[in-house]
Amino acid sequence: MEEWLRYLEAVSPDVVKRDLDTCKIIGSCALATAGKLLIDGVFPIISANMMVAVTGPSGSAKSWIVNRVFDGMKGFKIEPGTPEKVAELVERWRVGIYVVNEIGGAIRNARRGGYMSEWGENILLPLYEHEELSQRRRRKSRDITVPPRSYYVSMLSTGTDMDYASIFELWPTLKRRLLMVRLTTPTPLRAWQPSGEGAEALANLTSMYAALSRAVALVKMDPEPVNRLGERLEDRVEDPYLARLMWHYSVKLAACWALDAVMAEALERVRRGRSTSTVDVLGEPGKQHRSAKTGVTWEVIKIRGSVTRGNIIMNGVELSRMSMSLSMYEPLLNSHECLDTLLQVSMSVGCLSGIIDAVGAVIDTQCRLSGGARRIAEAVDPDLEKLCRRLLALAERHRALRKRDFLRKIDGLNARRRDEALEVLAARGEVVVRGSTVIHAGERCCGTCLHYHREGCPKGRAASPLDPPCDSYRGVET
Repeated sequence: MEEWLRYLEAVSPDVVKRDLDTCKIIGSCALATAGKLLIDGVFPIISANMMVAVTGPSGSAKSWIVNRVFDGMKGFKIEPGTPEKVAELVERWRVGIYVVNEIGGAIRNARRGGYMSEWGENILLPLYEHEELSQRRRRKSRDITVPPRSYYVSMLSTGTDMDYASIFELWPTLKRRLLMVRLTTPTPLRAWQPSGEGAEALANLTSMYAALSRAVALVKMDPEPVNRLGERLEDRVEDPYLARLMWHYSVKLAACWALDAVMAEALERVRRGRSTSTVDVLGEPGKQHRSAKTGVTWEVIKIRGSVTRGNIIMNGVELSRMSMSLSMYEPLLNSHECLDTLLQVSMSVGCLSGIIDAVGAVIDTQCRLSGGARRIAEAVDPDLEKLCRRLLALAERHRALRKRDFLRKIDGLNARRRDEALEVLAARGEVVVRGSTVIHAGERCCGTCLHYHREGCPKGRAASPLDPPCDSYRGVET
């Protein structure tokens, strides 16, 4: 974590200064994914993969900070695309971070139906649980099926409170899976000379991720501190979704802290010249290592191979007898051929209790700062939402309508309620309102062009909303 923060401070000191905890959580997501971090002893929490949603005002560097993760994390980025494309990339790479910048665009496509309408059920929910991913291919002979726990994927996304409120409205169970973190203020308009420490920190990050790319990390925990946290959350947090989210992510971040302590020691070995390659940077295999600073202990175990029935053998011990979490993720170890190291990490009950309390306070603060999306989702007027769906269905069917036609086509609809619903649809980007004309956002015409009645429009103010598009057309959804 220290190297990640050093790198961010070198390239943008303002971001770290104002939103330190958010930067740490994003860095933890990267660390957990690179190390395929598993958790043993606190079932049902067995992995530390995350779905982190970065919110904040316009200009607060949301997409920028997410993209910085991959400056030192080469080969881990899973690009956005159709559900079929995402499943194909997961099947190919097996380990990585699914990135969705400006998630509002994906939500608008999901609301319109078609191939993105089941994005939440078929991609986001299975990705968090590492369940089976299955997608039918229309133009290729082979459908995509990625077996459960044969991959390790986290997610980083950016958007506004309204965007995430729409996600929670479409797929309510994501409330207990998406950890929302906030960048509080826009970045100031100033320039600076990046410090020389940035290049060194980036090189250390690259070395760290390279070492972890060949390893799977397992953090052993005692359930007592975790259960105490659960009892406190049950008493204090009324929303069961929010309580479960805070409980899960407190444990996941505590596991990341333990792995980070190991990696800090490993980088110190590099600085002192005791290790010069990523092969032995984690420590000598078969030997117990201990951090004097944190009290975390770890052991590096080399994977020796596999037996004929597919059970991986580590130091002569069958995988299924070492850990339930390792046993459940055996498909990942079998499918990811470059994995040759198990990094087994432990911490004392006292140490775990302190860390659980610390990260729990951070999660609590982030949930309060980022609670706007939940409040918006809870305040949605069900009757207004039904009306929005009816009006959107009309727009999809007719592609363009006069406002007064909505009054004729929906019985009992008054103008005030109609305008309210149209305002919601326009804010979501699902329809475009030009004067008295309502146009579906997917329609290609002058009215849905970004240049309509603006500088750059060849027709200028003479353009009519339903005129056919010209060569300069640029749709509002782009």
